[in-house]
Amino acid sequence: MNKKENVGFQKTHQAIKDCLLEMLQTKPLRDITIQALCMTVKINRSTFYAHFEDIYDVLSQISRDLDQQLLEAYARAEFSSAFQSEEYILVLLEHLKRNRRFYCVLLGDPENPIVRKYMEQLLQLSKETPVYPPHMPPRVIEYYFEFMRAGFLSVVKHWLDERCPETPGEMAEILANLRPAYQDEVLASLVGAET
Repeated sequence: MNKKENVGFQKTHQAIKDCLLEMLQTKPLRDITIQALCMTVKINRSTFYAHFEDIYDVLSQISRDLDQQLLEAYARAEFSSAFQSEEYILVLLEHLKRNRRFYCVLLGDPENPIVRKYMEQLLQLSKETPVYPPHMPPRVIEYYFEFMRAGFLSVVKHWLDERCPETPGEMAEILANLRPAYQDEVLASLVGAET
């Protein structure tokens, strides 16, 4: 049997992730040490290193677990419109609220490689879905996406930091309505200017 398929290994692996999530409820990530994690889980450092490279590796694996949960939530939902719709945003916000502390930590560091990975995936998705006028130059899409990304992340982080005073439904409506009403005309004129 492969070591990673061993039930004891899996339980310890999960216990380390659960412990980090629990510690994030009361401490910023920078104050959490491997030593403190090991003491709480009641393992030695060599056991920790058999599972993870460092604290950021634990965070990354938690992120992959949450990615899977979000993908499953999207698979269960039925959308009547594009990925920028209120319906799509609602599923995301419900997920973010359930895992608020983790995402507060993640969004607190915009240079975090996990956040960069999410943004690259969203940019790719935005290029593959019909939310832009036909023939929009890729560079214009990137500028537009960067502008919307910065605003979206800032608003969501503020909402999470404030402990989600609006419901996910109320926040989804707010975010869906923040797109400029004149967006389509502006984007179409940019396409015209580029051609």
